[in-house]
Amino acid sequence: MDMTYSETLKKLFEFTDVKLSVLAKALDYDISYISKWCNGSKIPSVKSINSINKKASSIFAKAICEDNKEYNFYIEFSLIPPSFSNKTAQEEIESQINTLLKNTYRKICNIESLEEDSGEIKFLIGSRSIYPFINNSLNKLLLKSFEEDIDIYTSFDIFSYNAKFVLEILEKSNSNFRKITIHLGYSLDKNIPSYENMLKIYSILCKYPNVNIEIYNKSKFTYKNFFIIKDKFFFDFSLDSEAFIQTMTYGDSESATEEYFDFLIDNFKEENLILELTYSKSVSSTNFRTNFYSGDNFYFFCNYGFEFLLPPELILEIAQNSYIKTKSKDEMLEIMKIKITWEEIFENSNINFFILKSTLFDYLEDGNILCCNTRYTVPAEKRQKHYNQVLKLMKENPNIKFYIIDDFSWDIMASQKIFSLYYNDSKLFFKNNTIPSKGHDPSISILRNSNFSKIVLEAFEEIKKSPNCIEYNSEKLEQAYKKYGQMFKYIQIAKDSIEK
Repeated sequence: MDMTYSETLKKLFEFTDVKLSVLAKALDYDISYISKWCNGSKIPSVKSINSINKKASSIFAKAICEDNKEYNFYIEFSLIPPSFSNKTAQEEIESQINTLLKNTYRKICNIESLEEDSGEIKFLIGSRSIYPFINNSLNKLLLKSFEEDIDIYTSFDIFSYNAKFVLEILEKSNSNFRKITIHLGYSLDKNIPSYENMLKIYSILCKYPNVNIEIYNKSKFTYKNFFIIKDKFFFDFSLDSEAFIQTMTYGDSESATEEYFDFLIDNFKEENLILELTYSKSVSSTNFRTNFYSGDNFYFFCNYGFEFLLPPELILEIAQNSYIKTKSKDEMLEIMKIKITWEEIFENSNINFFILKSTLFDYLEDGNILCCNTRYTVPAEKRQKHYNQVLKLMKENPNIKFYIIDDFSWDIMASQKIFSLYYNDSKLFFKNNTIPSKGHDPSISILRNSNFSKIVLEAFEEIKKSPNCIEYNSEKLEQAYKKYGQMFKYIQIAKDSIEK
């Protein structure tokens, strides 16, 4: 009986003992997609199938030859070994697997050939033609690839109109079932790191929370203008004197897009990164947070609840709750490691908490926090215990200070409620507080450029000077809580009575 594409792929995984994650990494797909291909609930697109089959065949053939299963392979898949071939055994098996996958895919799709066409090449002149074309091409792709992750590499400067134009499209078209990532440029040769530029970058991150933004030093791309959506399409362009696109060459040939991507990708290496994008699980596996808290001087900009200075028993409860929800021991362990680390640093470190007044009010009213990857609602009675713990630690360590920012009066701060910021003398990272797309972890952005890191300290000092920022020691915090605490107790009582 003939096998389907899904059955063939599943059988190859079983025969070779190759893990789904290996192929997922090679293709840069989420592992859930590979799983769907194997169970038949989804199959790759016609446009991507040649590239997918080619990479899969290479991985399977290598595994077969490394395990000396060449003879068993031909028996298992009812194939006839070649009597003579100029290819090596691995090359021959790779070719056989590729043909097997192609034939089974062609049958299920009812198409005669999977030969790649030459794709479409367009040449456009004038911004009035170019920008609508980009808008239509992006929206068409985003609608068609509703659950497929999108990865974009471009020479657009993060502060440019072109970057804003694309970010607006991506933000509006985002789906809860996919991850959109864009790699944008910042020229260190032309733009010296400054407080103003750091604030602009932070504002851009907050304005487009559903788009994962990574920033690299584009100084090497002085004479290259490009936009590539990996495995989809690309365009080259030239700019006029006002930095608008004036000419563009567009192509969607799979082989040409792949070749162009391979040509440029080396310029996006880690050493060129200014703001590196990563995810919570990756951070947990590298002890990044533990190393971060090994310093003595900390600045935290909090705009989603307040996960610090929690009573030890509450941290334990959050860790247990995390395990019940996710069944992840790693996440639970990460929370417990932070608990131990915090107990040490809060004794005598210099700790500066900057918190928006609206964020503080939200927490006192609803109790929502984000501890590592875990979202948790602190009950009203435990919020009181949290406050008591904060006051106790502040009295024990006078170097713990709060700066409450009145974002009701300070317009520039009113839109900054997306990313929390964590800073010590040598490291800085942003944490995206929005709920991530389905199947993905919360994103974390690590600042890799030391010059920008120094600017952040300057930014905090500038905020301190603002009349909209008030410093609170333990005594002033106690007075403020007496003023507002009772009000939120009444609000909680009213909410409880309504729910009953």
